[in-house]
Amino acid sequence: MTQDIKFLITSGCSFSQVPNRDVTWPVHLTQHLNCEAVHLGQGSSGNGIISRTIIHAVSKALKSYKPEELLVGIMWSGYDRHEFFFAEEPIDFKKPDGSSNPKWIVSPENEYYYQLSPHWDDQLSSTYYRMFYDQKGSQLQTLEHVLRVQLFLKSLNIKYFMTKYAYNTIDMSIITGNEDLTYVYDLIDPEHFLAVDNLDTWAVNSGIPYTIPDDRHPSTNHHKEFVNTFIVPHLKAKNYINK
Repeated sequence: MTQDIKFLITSGCSFSQVPNRDVTWPVHLTQHLNCEAVHLGQGSSGNGIISRTIIHAVSKALKSYKPEELLVGIMWSGYDRHEFFFAEEPIDFKKPDGSSNPKWIVSPENEYYYQLSPHWDDQLSSTYYRMFYDQKGSQLQTLEHVLRVQLFLKSLNIKYFMTKYAYNTIDMSIITGNEDLTYVYDLIDPEHFLAVDNLDTWAVNSGIPYTIPDDRHPSTNHHKEFVNTFIVPHLKAKNYINK
């Protein structure tokens, strides 16, 4: 039996950021559900940031809402994006151009999460990717973040769905044949993922124009169609909503 969704929690990277240059999927979904919402997507966020924002936001929401009144939607990011928690600013830290580093989860007064990206040239990122980065290890961390959130939401009987922003969220070419990765992958419940591999690939093949042709960030029309084609039907099939 369906129940009214009273509060929507979403998280992800720039594909899920609100506000953004384009109207992203969390806004279109909120309008469809006609409910209160909090949208936690932040540009360049890795999956550690995403998992923590969801766990914190759900814990906070449960002080005001019943578990059955919540819906969580997550668009996982790239496995090669990372973060470190520093209670004090790292020595010689240089903020990467165009980044929103550092990030916060609990309070904007406590910006403890320093994002790392293979596309940035700051000292933290360049040192990490030169000395410590491992592709399979990074994929394993993402699988663990997904599993942790699934187990957390399941333990509270909270409705949720997940999807991927691009192909490099869960890459089977990396996972297949590696037992340290496959056993974790096999623990993830695929029934809570949308019936589409990822937003980026779907957007490229959709024929819908981009806002800026050379920018792969999906347009408002991409996001709206993605909600109507994949998210709403998934929620109906799960009996989460009936409209």
